[in-house]
Amino acid sequence: MKKIFISSIFIALFLTGNVQAQKRGMQGGKPQGEGTIEGKVIDKNTGDFVEYANIVLLKMNDSKMITGTVSDEKGVFKLFKVPFGFYKMTIDFIGYNKITIDSIKVTPRNQPVIIPDIYLKQSIRQLEGFEVIADKAAFEYKIDKKVVNVSQDINAAGGTAADVLENIPSVEIDIEGNVTLRGSGNFTVLINGRPSVLEGSDALQQLPSSSIENIEIITNPSAKYNPEGTAGIINVILKKEKENGLTGVFNASAGVNDKYRTDILLNYRTSKLNFVTGFNFRDDNYLMDRNTNRETYDADTTYFLESTSDRNMSRGGWSVKTGVDWNITKKTTIGLNGTLGSYGRSMGGETSSKEWTSPVTESYYNFSTNNTPRERNYYNTNLNFLHKFDKKGHKLEGYLYYSYRWADNSETNQEWETDEFWHIIDDPYKSIKTSEISKSDRIRVQLDYTKPIGEIGKFEAGFQSRFDNENEEYLFYEIDPNNGWVNNPLFSNEMDYSRTIHAAYGIYANELFGIGYQFGIRGEYTNRLTSLSSTNIDYSINRFDYFPSVHFSKQLNKTNQVIASYSKRINRPRGWSLDPFVSYIDENNRRVGNPDLKPEYIDAYELGWNKRLKKGFVSIEGYYRIKSDIISRVFEFNNEEGYVLHTFENLNKDYSLGSEVMFNFEPVKWLTFNLSGSIFNYRIKGELNGENIDRESTNWNTRLNSTFKFSQFTRLQFQAGYRSTSVTAQGSRKGNLSTNLALRHDFLKRKATVILQVRDLFGTMKRDFTVENDTFYEHSVMQRESQIVQLSFSYRINNYQIKKDKEGLQENGGDEEMYY
Repeated sequence: MKKIFISSIFIALFLTGNVQAQKRGMQGGKPQGEGTIEGKVIDKNTGDFVEYANIVLLKMNDSKMITGTVSDEKGVFKLFKVPFGFYKMTIDFIGYNKITIDSIKVTPRNQPVIIPDIYLKQSIRQLEGFEVIADKAAFEYKIDKKVVNVSQDINAAGGTAADVLENIPSVEIDIEGNVTLRGSGNFTVLINGRPSVLEGSDALQQLPSSSIENIEIITNPSAKYNPEGTAGIINVILKKEKENGLTGVFNASAGVNDKYRTDILLNYRTSKLNFVTGFNFRDDNYLMDRNTNRETYDADTTYFLESTSDRNMSRGGWSVKTGVDWNITKKTTIGLNGTLGSYGRSMGGETSSKEWTSPVTESYYNFSTNNTPRERNYYNTNLNFLHKFDKKGHKLEGYLYYSYRWADNSETNQEWETDEFWHIIDDPYKSIKTSEISKSDRIRVQLDYTKPIGEIGKFEAGFQSRFDNENEEYLFYEIDPNNGWVNNPLFSNEMDYSRTIHAAYGIYANELFGIGYQFGIRGEYTNRLTSLSSTNIDYSINRFDYFPSVHFSKQLNKTNQVIASYSKRINRPRGWSLDPFVSYIDENNRRVGNPDLKPEYIDAYELGWNKRLKKGFVSIEGYYRIKSDIISRVFEFNNEEGYVLHTFENLNKDYSLGSEVMFNFEPVKWLTFNLSGSIFNYRIKGELNGENIDRESTNWNTRLNSTFKFSQFTRLQFQAGYRSTSVTAQGSRKGNLSTNLALRHDFLKRKATVILQVRDLFGTMKRDFTVENDTFYEHSVMQRESQIVQLSFSYRINNYQIKKDKEGLQENGGDEEMYY
């Protein structure tokens, strides 16, 4: 009932505005004759569609305004009920030169009036003797997504996709580089609309920002998309040159304390073929420290632990990619591409700890070392197909995707007894080594069909099959004085995990009474099997799920738009969270999965408004998310062994009700700033081990991004963001402040760029969190090195940039291309 009630409110809001518009349209009587004017707006430099371009129709004789509208996400605009007569039209948008089209004749014989494609050119203005080219907006709001234009983020230069997202109100990144979208780390990462061989934060940390054109954040996807992921989809669109010939870009960066990155991207295009190849390398090392205080309560005794850790973390890897597109005909294109690479994330360090009890006993001192190298090797290949029929928008496309990855992750721990000054007394009393060897492969098959219906309507349908297989072997070793490391089979295990999902969807979109709508439904059948060698027990699931989606949009006038949507999503547990075998983390922590975990189900509602200003925009988004059977990491203290057990449980529900606001403005020619923020109320309801865990908090964050243009070639960018305190299922996390500064200079006729940047300018980035219940309390503070200075260099081969021929679209006659 709650879903129906909220959806009814959204629909009522649209219908109320539309009825009032209809009443106003009837005043003054019915016109004698009316027609329709249609057209499309395209960026002359890039060939991309220009959304939200302002279209104004004026009388030819006295320039009196008759009507107006804005272009949609495909650059298309339509003016209805235009009285017969002679007119002129103006088309403009932020950062482009204004265009005026004269002598537009609307008569009964030329219906509808089709305006030839309109190409807007980036505006160039003179400022104190300098030629200044207008920048593309850093953020763009489209009907179903937010788009981040990577080229406008100087602080992300030499970084990764995760660094680009650091300035988005929906996204938060902690000191270890873990990404969350609207408070959830569970989201789907796509690359050019295709699956990524890596997942979540790992995928975003591996993609160099220099290879990215833009990033799309889709928080309420339609039924066409895979419903996996609590928070939605992050789709990374890679750069792809549109001009014939050889072009490319080379980037390199170096930072203090051994941080190195480099990449190169080459593109060769002819009228029929497009070849792309690239390479990237990353080796980033960070120093960290962590302080922990723990108390556990057992009858009349309290156990205390204090520890201090000096740690080092590294992220690195490399990848090689290559691919080709073949325009077989003007309407048919196929593409084949592949990637080979390796991704690593390692952690190591030393820990000094003190343990005692109350009532007071003698204190116990301990020194330990930990080394955890983790490396994943992978390759993937993707075969794409696109055929466009005669009618514009009528198309059939599909792809076949295969990926394979393998990893050998190990962890070595040694512990020594020490005196009160942590001087080692004897040989290590505990030496443990674990190894996780995993292999996995994935197959994706997808086919999508789109058919236009009438002037505005559209029907879409398709299917997808997913085949996932994974084998993981966990080996536990102990030191033997005579034979070295010896495997202990009692603590070793092997798990096989397989999952098959078959899905089909249908979507219908059209417009009624000036309200754009889209209804979709998706059905998925899941077969999951988990097998353990240590117990010879199989855990299986067979189930069918359905996922509806609803989207509405209403253009109130040429600068104001309202958008509303609903979708149902799912978060299925991963293989490692299902494994019931206890694995070793360190001397004070163990981890175990839960084979009885059920999927999370998410109902997501959104309502948004955006307004275009003369020199910017303002947008407000409200959202309400209900998550059932939430999968939460929980902590249990084992009194007998003296360690904390990390596991997973399905709790009851959580609720997020919030709003995001963004304001972009250019008050003067040399200054642009973007101010954004979000506030949301978060509630958890449920029980854990018979204990009520109902919690609630109001969370907020804010971000400021300011760019100062000193000259045609030099600019300075400052970023600041604050993240407030929040609750978790068993505790809380304190807020933190982040600040970044970057200076950019272009030279060699803009072929080369050098950027100097400082990240965490004031050393305030840290993770401060508390976990507690009736028998356990822990407070930990982790901080990464600060004032990270980095120098980046970029060189564009043949002045590499994304652009089209002067005539607009390429010879293949289409506005869509296969993606890598």
